[in-house]
Amino acid sequence: MVVTKSTAAQRSLRPVSATGPQPRRMEAALLAAGTLLLALGVCLSYLAIAGRVKAETKSGPPLLNLNSKPDAQRLAPLLTSFENKVDRQFAADQIANHLQSDSISSVSALTALRADAGVIRRNRSLVDFRLRLAELPKAETVPIMTATDIRAVRPSLSVRELGDFRWLLLGAALALILCFWVIHGVWVASWFAGDQILLPILQLLTTVAFLLMVTLRDPLRDRLLFTDFSVGVAVGCLALLAVSFADLERPVLKRLAYVPLLLAVVTSVLLIAFGFGPGQSDAKVNLSLAGMTVQPAELIKLLLLLFLAGYFARRWQLLRELSEKHRNLPRILQRFPVPSLRHGLPVLVGVILAILLFIGQGDMGPALVLSFVFFTLWGIARRRAFGVAVGCSLVLASFLACYMIGFPRTVAARVGIALSPWDNFVRPGGDHIAQSLWTFAAGGLAGTGLGLAERQPAPAAHTDLVLAVAGEQLGFAGLAALFLLYAVLIYRMLRVALSAREYGFFLALAVTLLTAYQVLLISCGILGVAPLSGIVTPFLNYGKSSTVINFLMFGMVAAASRQPRDPAGYQNFGTGVKKLELALCLVASIVVVKAFYVQVWKNEEVTFRPALVVQADGHRNFVHNPRIRSAIATIPRGTIYDSTGLPLATIRLEELLEHKQAYEKIGVDLEGALSPAEGRRYPMGEVMFHVVGDERTRLNWAAGNTSFIERDQNARLQGFDDHARLIKVQDTRDGRERLVFRRDYRDLAGFVEHRAWPGHPDVLRVLARDRDVRLTLNARLQARAATILERTVKSAGAGKGAIAVTDSRTGALLASVTYPFRGVMSETRDTAEADKAATFLLDRARYGLYPPGSSFKLVTAAAALESGRDPNTTYTCRRLPDGRVGNFVKGWRRPVRDDVKDQSPHGEVDLRKGIVVSCNAYFAQLGTYLVGAPALRRAAEPFGIRTASPDTDRSLRDSLPQASYGQGQVTASPLQMARVAATIANDGVFAPTHWVEGSSAEGRRAFHAATARQLSRFMRDVVVDGTGRRLSTSRVPVAGKTGTAELRNARSHAWFVGFAPYGNAKSRIAFAVLVENGGYGGQSAAAAAGELVEAAAELGLIEQ
Repeated sequence: MVVTKSTAAQRSLRPVSATGPQPRRMEAALLAAGTLLLALGVCLSYLAIAGRVKAETKSGPPLLNLNSKPDAQRLAPLLTSFENKVDRQFAADQIANHLQSDSISSVSALTALRADAGVIRRNRSLVDFRLRLAELPKAETVPIMTATDIRAVRPSLSVRELGDFRWLLLGAALALILCFWVIHGVWVASWFAGDQILLPILQLLTTVAFLLMVTLRDPLRDRLLFTDFSVGVAVGCLALLAVSFADLERPVLKRLAYVPLLLAVVTSVLLIAFGFGPGQSDAKVNLSLAGMTVQPAELIKLLLLLFLAGYFARRWQLLRELSEKHRNLPRILQRFPVPSLRHGLPVLVGVILAILLFIGQGDMGPALVLSFVFFTLWGIARRRAFGVAVGCSLVLASFLACYMIGFPRTVAARVGIALSPWDNFVRPGGDHIAQSLWTFAAGGLAGTGLGLAERQPAPAAHTDLVLAVAGEQLGFAGLAALFLLYAVLIYRMLRVALSAREYGFFLALAVTLLTAYQVLLISCGILGVAPLSGIVTPFLNYGKSSTVINFLMFGMVAAASRQPRDPAGYQNFGTGVKKLELALCLVASIVVVKAFYVQVWKNEEVTFRPALVVQADGHRNFVHNPRIRSAIATIPRGTIYDSTGLPLATIRLEELLEHKQAYEKIGVDLEGALSPAEGRRYPMGEVMFHVVGDERTRLNWAAGNTSFIERDQNARLQGFDDHARLIKVQDTRDGRERLVFRRDYRDLAGFVEHRAWPGHPDVLRVLARDRDVRLTLNARLQARAATILERTVKSAGAGKGAIAVTDSRTGALLASVTYPFRGVMSETRDTAEADKAATFLLDRARYGLYPPGSSFKLVTAAAALESGRDPNTTYTCRRLPDGRVGNFVKGWRRPVRDDVKDQSPHGEVDLRKGIVVSCNAYFAQLGTYLVGAPALRRAAEPFGIRTASPDTDRSLRDSLPQASYGQGQVTASPLQMARVAATIANDGVFAPTHWVEGSSAEGRRAFHAATARQLSRFMRDVVVDGTGRRLSTSRVPVAGKTGTAELRNARSHAWFVGFAPYGNAKSRIAFAVLVENGGYGGQSAAAAAGELVEAAAELGLIEQ
């Protein structure tokens, strides 16, 4: 093939700039348009940011500016994460001392402050700091503020005023504008004849990047990105201007092509030896030099491009025309046109060495890009596409191999995420692509608008995912315009390359390829088309070093554009460049189609799809779009009230202050609940935990044996239904499974989409919903019951207990107390501790299952009366051979014994006497001979009481004598036994228990009114002259039944079940008191029941 060369006349053409000054009118006009766009963008961004700031701060107290040098007295009240006042004051003193001498760039920078360990050791009044020191015994200093502390105090602090932000923004914007106009002015003054489209495109891309950096941080609390970005742009513009006047055809650039390669290798070796990665990544991308952290990857890429340009500029003709003789090649390669090894092997070895060094750094992104650049340059130089396809395929196959073997770990993780972005086992960062797709989807077609999107929408939003951020704020329309800018830029750069001479062509082409491949590769990665690569997005990415290098490379293209035009470029390389353009268009079309699919076509589906990934605790759980959480946070959560209107859970501080006197009357201290740093406030605290729950920590929410109002009424409280359901998922790679909640937030589609527009109908519709919940519980009775139970349990020498109180007529739950409750809401309790504390967290009143003992005899008696049995039928209680009292039941070898304290046999016992004296022998015989298993099960069924395991007639028959007096396999909760008493008090009508007003169901008859009235009389007799006579002198007449549930190798449970008042009454309560291992029910439990009835009477809940 003939090598086409330019003529001497063509090569001697002078630059156009030599003919006279170049006004560069097109460039000036486009720069002016770009300047106006930047000014408009800055104005819109500032207005949006200022509006958000004012809306966020108008309702609360003024923010404390840390750079105003506040004293410790102003800081201390805000440090509410320290429970100990001494710790709080110590932290305030330490922070104030630092702020007096140094300014601070962000609230998060407080985590860098440390206290002297010796001072902490000497101050024995400190609690939290001494605990931290115990975890770091050899440390000389201890962090003053942890990340948790910062989260608690952050809403109350700032590091600058809004006015400071405004002036910083204005200064940075003016500096940005000035940079590009200075370049334009110098070029005009120096008669620069380069391309007039490139600089305006660069200005537009930089403008977009600048506006994104403005909106990605909290203007009052965070370190500002746009200030550092503008510095990088300024330095980059100087580098661009200096390089743009370089003579790219100086022979020395070709002769010394190996020097950049050598420098790249040396830098790579230093990075492998001394480099480190961000966070937990094993990629070595950072290098510390003279106390500064730099990322040399961009410099290494530039050096390699210089090497490739110099090498191909000298040898492209030889590579194209000379082929290796077949006898020197393996047989498999003899069928292909292999170039001369003498000329092709050195560059191949150099590139492979560079790629291996990148692999050694664990950073495969640059290796991938440089591989594609090299193979493309090789293909265009040789005018053959087959080698390009083979080389690129091998590179992609190597990535798959890395995934299969798991090395490097970062590469394997990225490939794993790409293969399954919504469901994987990668930790950390398994949700990175999902986060990116959520960010894209948030923009829709038109975008959220500048400054109206999330401030930190995803991990690495200002670097890896900056294109996704652009898609969120500008929408698909803006993103398409951004891609069009890149397309025009790449097209113009390719035209510059084809017009340049040999070295200029290969250098400009290499820079163009690097730019194009980086844009396409990062776009494919964050859209889920390919693995994430960790490479930068040219001119959009935050980072001073990458910005400077990109501008420097752009300056080289500008330098190539000012050289005399050489038509030989089109003749020698035009065909290859056209094929390249077609390939780039094909990949770009895939990117645009996928962006349209995510942002427009499947916008809602992507937005609300959760990702199942490994969390910080090592377990897999569903992660949802953070924009959903942000939107939900703007919906004021409803208040939970008790039956009298007293707030039990609220976010409204003013509500608590309105009821301050009511809280004081029941002994509630509001100091903690009134803290400005609190979100959801629980004034009743731990006394109400087992009923209300804790929305802040969601402690024990996954437990099935709980009925937290915060969880069960979540749809109403938050104003929408999240359709939460428990599903089983694979938790580990080895197949272990666990139950997790999966939620569907699609009911909020319109609200999430328009959350930045308070007046939108979709937003107003959600905010207008009634989100408050009123309970049937009485907070005053709950507090009194908690005090009574705590005192009773402690005096009985026991450790646990429960009380359940209901309205006997309506079934409304009036009080539900579980002991112990002290410390249950401690926010220091982590998940592992919660698992170990399952017993501590159990809602004993409603879900604790215990043998009910003699209190269950009420159910057996009801079954007998409902079966038509004569209550006067008697059975014998006699003395047994061992001296105890009881009797034998036919068919069972072991006797039924009454209590050890029953010294005398009860003799002939009928139903009334059996209940009054609580005779086990009587009920064992009654249940076995007259009631039977089917009737006993039917009598227990309405109350949810299990009589056997499994709960069948056949199983019950095996333990029928024991079950008939509440032993055997019978188990019941205090609430279930309170239902029994309530049904008897309500003439046999069972009113289903409910604890949310308006949720009651229609009552149904459990047994006849005559049965209920007869049992009521017997229960009253128990109190008057039976086992419950301890309450015979009660001011309010009580009817009840004691229970002493025997346990193997443990002290008996003490029960008292009953209702009050006995007789005619306008309102009546039913109750059950349980003291675990409390001994006899007629003692501790009965005494607590008496106090409970007196409390209810005092509160007006009982009317005779």
